[in-house]
Amino acid sequence: MKIIATIQVNMDVTSLGTRSRLADDMVGKPVLRHTVERVARIRNVDEIHILCPADQIHACKNVVGDTRVIVEPFDLPPPAWAPLVQAARKWSLDGWRGGLGGSSYFDEFTDPHLLDAIAQKADADLVLSVPAAAVVFDPALADAMIDYYHDKTDDSKLTFAPTPPGLSGIILDRTMIHELATAHVPLGWVFSYKPDSPQKDLIFQPCCYEVEADLRFAYGRLLADTDRGVQRLHDLLTAFDDPDASSSCH
Repeated sequence: MKIIATIQVNMDVTSLGTRSRLADDMVGKPVLRHTVERVARIRNVDEIHILCPADQIHACKNVVGDTRVIVEPFDLPPPAWAPLVQAARKWSLDGWRGGLGGSSYFDEFTDPHLLDAIAQKADADLVLSVPAAAVVFDPALADAMIDYYHDKTDDSKLTFAPTPPGLSGIILDRTMIHELATAHVPLGWVFSYKPDSPQKDLIFQPCCYEVEADLRFAYGRLLADTDRGVQRLHDLLTAFDDPDASSSCH
């Protein structure tokens, strides 16, 4: 089974509409470089693909340098629901869920259309979608989630962990990505309540990877895409040589 990690990048603007800080220095290296180096430590991932607007390729490659990544240009416009996600997520920036209309943190960096294209091109079975500004992304947690995906016995096509934004990504099966892209719906649609087809909340289903209570109930955005997030991450990286999920939540 081939597993790839994807990092959707925009060097100008974030999905929240804030200024992109991916090229900004944070404790000695660019924000995006921090993220890439942490994702490169995931033992279960075969390839890392950065998905970048075609006119930003040069700037993106300058930032990632000689890291083990494949930079993929794209010319697709933002999905139709992008403005809705931007507005909805502003109500719950510090939590992984709680946005209006069932939007989640995962909607900020997971475009099914882009993932469908790259999964087909790379012939990948699973995609781990990672936010670009996640400078304290936890590779050990990502490996544990991938192992859990392989070990669980249900037929769900995704695995996620209820952590503060920036510590974990989401694992998606290639067929599920294609279904979302074909239906032109955001990932948040999977998490939202649907009166016509009610089901138990995904957080209580096997697709949710259980984390310890301190992490599950922690609160605070760990992404370098807002002024508060940048300051919080700078403080973490200054206090800890190699922050992980545990140290990031204390």
